[in-house]
Amino acid sequence: TRYGPEFHVSRTSDEPFLSLPITKPRGPYAREVVAEPVDWEDAETEETRFLQGEELRLLYVAATRAENLLIISTYEEKPDHGPWSPLYPHLKNVPELAYDNRSPHSSPETPSTKTPSVELERKQRDQFWQTVQKQSFEVAQVTDDRAVITYSDEGRSATPVGKGAAYGTVIHQIFDDAINMRLPPDPTPYVAHLLNDAGADAGFLPNALDALQQFRNSEIWTEIQASETVYTEVSFAVSQAVNNSSPGEIIRGVIDLVYRLPEGWKIVDYKTNAVKTDEDVHALCEQTADQVNTYARHWANFTGETVVAKGLWLTERREFIPV
Repeated sequence: TRYGPEFHVSRTSDEPFLSLPITKPRGPYAREVVAEPVDWEDAETEETRFLQGEELRLLYVAATRAENLLIISTYEEKPDHGPWSPLYPHLKNVPELAYDNRSPHSSPETPSTKTPSVELERKQRDQFWQTVQKQSFEVAQVTDDRAVITYSDEGRSATPVGKGAAYGTVIHQIFDDAINMRLPPDPTPYVAHLLNDAGADAGFLPNALDALQQFRNSEIWTEIQASETVYTEVSFAVSQAVNNSSPGEIIRGVIDLVYRLPEGWKIVDYKTNAVKTDEDVHALCEQTADQVNTYARHWANFTGETVVAKGLWLTERREFIPV
Protein backbone atom coordinates (compact mmCIF):
# COMPACT_ATOMS: atom_id res chain seq x y z
CA THR A 1 0.00 0.00 0.00
CA ARG A 2 1.35 3.43 -0.93
CA TYR A 3 1.08 6.71 1.01
CA GLY A 4 4.28 8.53 -0.07
CA PRO A 5 5.08 10.53 -3.21
CA GLU A 6 3.28 9.39 -6.34
CA PHE A 7 6.17 10.37 -8.62
CA HIS A 8 9.66 11.88 -8.60
CA VAL A 9 11.10 14.52 -10.91
CA SER A 10 14.88 14.74 -10.98
CA ARG A 11 15.81 18.42 -10.54
CA THR A 12 19.57 18.11 -10.10
CA SER A 13 20.82 16.03 -13.03
CA ASP A 14 21.87 17.52 -16.36
CA GLU A 15 18.87 15.93 -18.04
CA PRO A 16 15.67 16.00 -15.94
CA PHE A 17 13.65 12.78 -15.90
CA LEU A 18 10.47 11.43 -14.35
CA SER A 19 10.19 8.32 -12.15
CA LEU A 20 6.64 7.06 -11.86
CA PRO A 21 5.49 3.89 -10.08
CA ILE A 22 2.39 2.15 -11.40
CA THR A 23 -0.38 1.85 -8.83
CA LYS A 24 -4.05 1.00 -8.60
CA PRO A 25 -6.67 2.18 -6.10
CA ARG A 26 -7.09 0.19 -2.91
CA GLY A 27 -9.82 1.67 -0.80
CA PRO A 28 -10.72 5.35 -0.64
CA TYR A 29 -7.37 6.60 0.70
CA ALA A 30 -4.66 4.18 -0.44
CA ARG A 31 -3.13 2.77 -3.62
CA GLU A 32 -1.49 -0.59 -4.24
CA VAL A 33 1.86 -0.68 -6.05
CA VAL A 34 1.82 -2.74 -9.25
CA ALA A 35 5.31 -1.90 -10.54
CA GLU A 36 8.16 0.45 -9.61
CA PRO A 37 11.01 2.05 -11.60
CA VAL A 38 14.58 0.97 -10.96
CA ASP A 39 16.00 2.62 -7.79
CA TRP A 40 12.55 3.92 -6.86
CA GLU A 41 13.38 3.91 -3.13
CA ASP A 42 16.19 6.44 -3.66
CA ALA A 43 13.97 8.52 -5.93
CA GLU A 44 11.15 8.41 -3.38
CA THR A 45 13.49 9.55 -0.60
CA GLU A 46 14.74 12.46 -2.68
CA GLU A 47 11.21 13.49 -3.63
CA THR A 48 10.13 13.32 0.01
CA ARG A 49 12.95 15.65 1.01
CA PHE A 50 11.94 18.04 -1.75
CA LEU A 51 8.29 18.06 -0.64
CA GLN A 52 9.31 18.66 2.97
CA GLY A 53 11.51 21.53 1.86
CA GLU A 54 8.65 22.95 -0.18
CA GLU A 55 6.35 22.83 2.85
CA LEU A 56 8.95 24.71 4.91
CA ARG A 57 9.31 27.29 2.15
CA LEU A 58 5.56 27.89 2.05
CA LEU A 59 5.45 28.09 5.85
CA TYR A 60 8.23 30.70 5.80
CA VAL A 61 6.42 32.73 3.15
CA ALA A 62 3.14 32.60 5.07
CA ALA A 63 4.72 33.52 8.41
CA THR A 64 6.82 36.39 7.09
CA ARG A 65 3.90 38.00 5.25
CA ALA A 66 2.46 39.16 8.59
CA GLU A 67 3.67 42.70 9.35
CA ASN A 68 2.13 43.51 12.73
CA LEU A 69 0.55 40.35 14.12
CA LEU A 70 0.79 36.64 13.32
CA ILE A 71 -1.91 34.45 14.83
CA ILE A 72 -1.16 30.70 15.00
CA SER A 73 -3.86 28.21 15.88
CA THR A 74 -3.13 24.88 17.56
CA TYR A 75 -5.11 21.71 17.96
CA GLU A 76 -4.87 20.53 21.58
CA GLU A 77 -5.74 16.91 20.82
CA LYS A 78 -2.96 16.68 18.20
CA PRO A 79 -0.25 19.09 19.37
CA ASP A 80 2.34 17.83 16.85
CA HIS A 81 0.15 18.05 13.75
CA GLY A 82 -1.03 20.91 11.60
CA PRO A 83 0.43 23.27 9.00
CA TRP A 84 2.01 25.43 11.72
CA SER A 85 3.47 22.53 13.75
CA PRO A 86 7.15 23.39 12.95
CA LEU A 87 6.61 26.64 14.85
CA TYR A 88 5.03 25.07 17.94
CA PRO A 89 8.34 24.51 19.82
CA HIS A 90 9.03 28.24 19.56
CA LEU A 91 5.71 29.30 21.08
CA LYS A 92 6.39 28.29 24.68
CA ASN A 93 7.04 31.85 25.80
CA VAL A 94 4.44 33.44 23.53
CA PRO A 95 1.23 34.36 25.39
CA GLU A 96 -2.10 33.11 24.12
CA LEU A 97 -4.31 35.67 22.47
CA ALA A 98 -7.26 36.70 24.61
CA TYR A 99 -10.60 35.94 23.03
CA ASP A 100 -14.31 36.14 23.67
CA ASN A 101 -15.99 32.76 23.28
CA ARG A 102 -19.40 34.26 22.67
CA SER A 103 -20.74 33.77 19.15
CA PRO A 104 -20.58 36.92 17.06
CA HIS A 105 -24.07 36.05 15.82
CA SER A 106 -25.58 35.52 19.25
CA SER A 107 -28.42 37.81 20.28
CA PRO A 108 -30.36 38.39 23.49
CA GLU A 109 -32.80 35.62 24.25
CA THR A 110 -35.77 37.74 25.24
CA PRO A 111 -38.41 37.90 22.48
CA SER A 112 -38.94 41.60 23.04
CA THR A 113 -35.40 42.44 21.92
CA LYS A 114 -35.20 39.95 19.04
CA THR A 115 -37.90 41.52 16.86
CA PRO A 116 -36.31 44.99 16.41
CA SER A 117 -33.03 43.33 15.34
CA VAL A 118 -34.77 41.25 12.65
CA GLU A 119 -36.76 44.23 11.44
CA LEU A 120 -33.62 46.36 11.26
CA GLU A 121 -31.76 43.74 9.21
CA ARG A 122 -34.74 43.38 6.87
CA LYS A 123 -34.91 47.16 6.42
CA GLN A 124 -31.18 47.36 5.69
CA ARG A 125 -31.47 44.51 3.19
CA ASP A 126 -34.34 46.22 1.38
CA GLN A 127 -32.42 49.50 1.27
CA PHE A 128 -29.39 47.71 -0.17
CA TRP A 129 -31.41 46.13 -2.97
CA GLN A 130 -33.13 49.41 -3.76
CA THR A 131 -29.70 51.01 -4.11
CA VAL A 132 -28.18 48.36 -6.38
CA GLN A 133 -31.31 48.21 -8.56
CA LYS A 134 -31.14 51.88 -9.43
CA GLN A 135 -30.28 52.39 -13.09
CA SER A 136 -26.69 53.58 -13.37
CA PHE A 137 -26.71 54.25 -17.11
CA GLU A 138 -28.98 54.67 -20.11
CA VAL A 139 -28.29 53.26 -23.57
CA ALA A 140 -28.86 55.37 -26.66
CA GLN A 141 -28.57 53.66 -30.04
CA VAL A 142 -27.17 55.61 -32.96
CA THR A 143 -29.91 55.17 -35.56
CA ASP A 144 -29.09 52.57 -38.19
CA ASP A 145 -32.48 52.13 -39.81
CA ARG A 146 -32.08 49.62 -42.60
CA ALA A 147 -35.74 49.73 -43.55
CA VAL A 148 -36.32 51.17 -47.00
CA ILE A 149 -38.50 54.26 -47.44
CA THR A 150 -40.28 54.46 -50.78
CA TYR A 151 -40.84 57.81 -52.41
CA SER A 152 -44.00 58.15 -54.48
CA ASP A 153 -44.84 60.73 -57.12
CA GLU A 154 -46.79 62.69 -54.53
CA GLY A 155 -43.87 62.80 -52.12
CA ARG A 156 -42.19 60.72 -49.47
CA SER A 157 -44.29 58.04 -47.85
CA ALA A 158 -44.20 57.89 -44.06
CA THR A 159 -44.28 54.11 -44.10
CA PRO A 160 -41.00 52.13 -44.48
CA VAL A 161 -42.02 49.83 -47.32
CA GLY A 162 -40.14 48.92 -50.50
CA LYS A 163 -37.54 46.18 -50.21
CA GLY A 164 -37.59 46.28 -46.42
CA ALA A 165 -35.17 45.90 -43.55
CA ALA A 166 -34.33 42.26 -44.39
CA TYR A 167 -33.05 43.26 -47.82
CA GLY A 168 -30.95 46.02 -46.24
CA THR A 169 -29.41 43.51 -43.84
CA VAL A 170 -28.46 41.24 -46.75
CA ILE A 171 -26.83 44.12 -48.63
CA HIS A 172 -24.76 44.98 -45.56
CA GLN A 173 -23.70 41.35 -45.27
CA ILE A 174 -22.61 40.86 -48.88
CA PHE A 175 -20.73 44.19 -48.93
CA ASP A 176 -18.92 43.12 -45.76
CA ASP A 177 -18.15 39.70 -47.28
CA ALA A 178 -16.90 41.28 -50.50
CA ILE A 179 -14.52 43.68 -48.73
CA ASN A 180 -13.16 40.88 -46.56
CA MET A 181 -12.85 38.52 -49.54
CA ARG A 182 -15.30 35.95 -48.22
CA LEU A 183 -17.55 35.75 -51.28
CA PRO A 184 -17.36 32.70 -53.58
CA PRO A 185 -16.47 33.24 -57.26
CA ASP A 186 -20.16 32.93 -58.11
CA PRO A 187 -22.03 34.66 -55.28
CA THR A 188 -25.50 33.93 -56.66
CA PRO A 189 -26.35 30.84 -54.54
CA TYR A 190 -24.89 32.47 -51.44
CA VAL A 191 -26.87 35.70 -51.87
CA ALA A 192 -30.03 33.69 -52.54
CA HIS A 193 -29.43 31.83 -49.30
CA LEU A 194 -28.97 35.11 -47.39
CA LEU A 195 -32.22 36.52 -48.77
CA ASN A 196 -34.09 33.38 -47.79
CA ASP A 197 -32.49 33.24 -44.34
CA ALA A 198 -33.33 36.90 -43.68
CA GLY A 199 -36.93 36.46 -44.83
CA ALA A 200 -36.54 38.82 -47.80
CA ASP A 201 -38.31 38.43 -51.11
CA ALA A 202 -36.41 35.97 -53.33
CA GLY A 203 -37.28 38.19 -56.28
CA PHE A 204 -34.76 40.75 -54.97
CA LEU A 205 -31.86 38.49 -55.95
CA PRO A 206 -31.08 40.38 -59.24
CA ASN A 207 -31.22 43.69 -57.30
CA ALA A 208 -28.77 42.43 -54.65
CA LEU A 209 -26.34 41.07 -57.25
CA ASP A 210 -26.51 44.34 -59.21
CA ALA A 211 -25.93 46.35 -56.02
CA LEU A 212 -22.85 44.22 -55.32
CA GLN A 213 -21.48 44.69 -58.84
CA GLN A 214 -22.06 48.44 -58.80
CA PHE A 215 -20.34 48.70 -55.43
CA ARG A 216 -17.33 46.85 -56.84
CA ASN A 217 -17.27 49.28 -59.77
CA SER A 218 -17.36 52.35 -57.54
CA GLU A 219 -14.65 54.78 -56.51
CA ILE A 220 -15.11 53.58 -52.93
CA TRP A 221 -14.06 50.07 -53.96
CA THR A 222 -10.97 51.47 -55.71
CA GLU A 223 -10.04 53.43 -52.58
CA ILE A 224 -10.53 50.34 -50.40
CA GLN A 225 -8.16 48.30 -52.57
CA ALA A 226 -5.51 51.03 -52.25
CA SER A 227 -6.00 51.55 -48.50
CA GLU A 228 -3.70 49.87 -45.97
CA THR A 229 -6.32 50.00 -43.17
CA VAL A 230 -9.95 49.02 -43.73
CA TYR A 231 -12.56 48.19 -41.07
CA THR A 232 -16.10 46.92 -41.59
CA GLU A 233 -19.10 46.63 -39.27
CA VAL A 234 -17.28 48.37 -36.40
CA SER A 235 -19.34 48.20 -33.19
CA PHE A 236 -18.63 50.78 -30.50
CA ALA A 237 -19.99 51.99 -27.17
CA VAL A 238 -19.07 55.33 -25.62
CA SER A 239 -19.90 56.62 -22.15
CA GLN A 240 -21.45 60.06 -22.05
CA ALA A 241 -21.64 60.39 -18.24
CA VAL A 242 -22.38 63.94 -17.10
CA ASN A 243 -22.21 63.76 -13.31
CA ASN A 244 -22.51 61.30 -10.46
CA SER A 245 -26.07 62.29 -9.52
CA SER A 246 -27.73 61.20 -12.77
CA PRO A 247 -27.41 58.03 -14.88
CA GLY A 248 -24.74 58.29 -17.52
CA GLU A 249 -25.59 57.69 -21.15
CA ILE A 250 -23.91 55.04 -23.27
CA ILE A 251 -23.94 55.66 -27.00
CA ARG A 252 -23.87 52.50 -29.12
CA GLY A 253 -23.50 52.21 -32.86
CA VAL A 254 -22.13 50.26 -35.80
CA ILE A 255 -20.02 51.91 -38.51
CA ASP A 256 -20.57 50.09 -41.80
CA LEU A 257 -17.23 50.98 -43.40
CA VAL A 258 -14.26 53.12 -42.42
CA TYR A 259 -10.89 53.18 -44.15
CA ARG A 260 -7.77 55.30 -44.27
CA LEU A 261 -7.03 57.64 -47.13
CA PRO A 262 -3.62 59.35 -47.52
CA GLU A 263 -5.02 62.49 -45.89
CA GLY A 264 -7.23 60.88 -43.20
CA TRP A 265 -10.21 58.58 -42.56
CA LYS A 266 -13.34 58.10 -44.66
CA ILE A 267 -16.61 56.81 -43.22
CA VAL A 268 -19.29 55.22 -45.40
CA ASP A 269 -22.80 54.24 -44.33
CA TYR A 270 -24.77 51.99 -46.70
CA LYS A 271 -28.36 52.96 -47.49
CA THR A 272 -30.78 50.87 -49.53
CA ASN A 273 -33.56 53.45 -49.47
CA ALA A 274 -35.44 53.67 -52.77
CA VAL A 275 -34.61 57.32 -53.41
CA LYS A 276 -35.52 58.55 -56.89
CA THR A 277 -35.17 62.34 -57.07
CA ASP A 278 -32.60 64.83 -55.83
CA GLU A 279 -35.19 66.00 -53.30
CA ASP A 280 -35.40 62.44 -51.99
CA VAL A 281 -31.62 62.33 -51.62
CA HIS A 282 -31.58 65.67 -49.80
CA ALA A 283 -34.29 64.48 -47.42
CA LEU A 284 -32.41 61.26 -46.69
CA CYS A 285 -29.18 63.17 -45.99
CA GLU A 286 -31.00 65.41 -43.54
CA GLN A 287 -32.54 62.37 -41.88
CA THR A 288 -29.19 60.56 -41.43
CA ALA A 289 -26.80 63.50 -40.91
CA ASP A 290 -26.77 63.17 -37.10
CA GLN A 291 -26.02 59.46 -37.38
CA VAL A 292 -23.07 59.86 -39.75
CA ASN A 293 -21.68 62.90 -37.91
CA THR A 294 -21.86 60.98 -34.62
CA TYR A 295 -19.85 58.17 -36.19
CA ALA A 296 -17.26 60.64 -37.46
CA ARG A 297 -16.96 62.47 -34.13
CA HIS A 298 -16.40 59.32 -32.11
CA TRP A 299 -14.05 57.78 -34.67
CA ALA A 300 -11.89 60.91 -34.52
CA ASN A 301 -11.83 60.59 -30.73
CA PHE A 302 -10.96 56.88 -30.89
CA THR A 303 -8.07 57.33 -33.28
CA GLY A 304 -6.91 60.84 -32.47
CA GLU A 305 -6.90 61.43 -36.23
CA THR A 306 -8.97 63.40 -38.72
CA VAL A 307 -12.04 62.16 -40.56
CA VAL A 308 -11.70 63.85 -43.96
CA ALA A 309 -14.78 62.37 -45.67
CA LYS A 310 -18.08 60.89 -44.56
CA GLY A 311 -21.33 60.09 -46.27
CA LEU A 312 -23.81 57.60 -47.69
CA TRP A 313 -23.46 54.95 -50.37
CA LEU A 314 -26.89 54.78 -52.00
CA THR A 315 -27.31 51.36 -53.53
CA GLU A 316 -30.36 52.37 -55.58
CA ARG A 317 -28.57 55.33 -57.19
CA ARG A 318 -25.11 53.72 -57.20
CA GLU A 319 -23.39 56.81 -55.85
CA PHE A 320 -21.65 58.22 -52.78
CA ILE A 321 -23.29 61.28 -51.22
CA PRO A 322 -21.14 63.32 -48.79
CA VAL A 323 -22.82 64.31 -45.53
